[in-house]
Amino acid sequence: MVWQWDRRKNSIECAHVCRGHLRSVECVAANAARSHFASGSWDGMLKIWSTEAAAAEDGESSEQSHKKLKSNSGSSLTCTPILTLSSHTESLSSIVWTGANEVCTGSWDHTIKFWDLEAGNMKHSLSGAKVFLDLSWSPRSKLVLSASADRHVRLWDPRVTEGAVVKSTFTSHTGWVSCVSWSPDNDNTFISGSYDNLLKLWDVRSMTTPLYNMSGHEDKVMCCDWSVSNHMISGSADTTIKVFQSDGTRLS
Repeated sequence: MVWQWDRRKNSIECAHVCRGHLRSVECVAANAARSHFASGSWDGMLKIWSTEAAAAEDGESSEQSHKKLKSNSGSSLTCTPILTLSSHTESLSSIVWTGANEVCTGSWDHTIKFWDLEAGNMKHSLSGAKVFLDLSWSPRSKLVLSASADRHVRLWDPRVTEGAVVKSTFTSHTGWVSCVSWSPDNDNTFISGSYDNLLKLWDVRSMTTPLYNMSGHEDKVMCCDWSVSNHMISGSADTTIKVFQSDGTRLS
């Protein structure tokens, strides 16, 4: 579902109901322009959707495909995907947009795949040894971080055509690494969260020792985000969200 938030009233309303996946949806990501978003599911499919209007169904006009759904708060539109791509053999776990018309996906089938949305096909694939649980893309360095069930974070250079695609492997977590996120303003730093209940701050130049171990969660760290320069956010199976603040020299 796509929800619209009214900031003045502090209320939300369902704008679109997006139907198309056959099993549970595991990940979603919007492009930089916020005009489209991608979704990944346990059905192994990658689907692209428009946030502006419902896509037309086969053989129907856009107007005909806008099926109204009545709700207590009003009405919403049923959307169909504008593009469906398949190649993964297991569930998708993560999606990142690496360009206006390119998406990168991580999967339980031990692969990372890059997709050309204009051509409607897969560009290339990277293989790992274990399940990929999360990805983070750096628009400045063009490098990809992966979180994996083998307890490691890996730094990939998808532009490499010869030699090692994995530039670095970061080892410190004692459980599955569930999430990774690049710093919004530093090419060398990122955070990772794990089933060992810890959030870690890393420098890419140090692969074995994180800069900080951020504790406080009492159960698995399930997700993390570093969209705001001085605030690192983590969500946990202990039903809490924690915000770690940095002033550039220390954490609090």
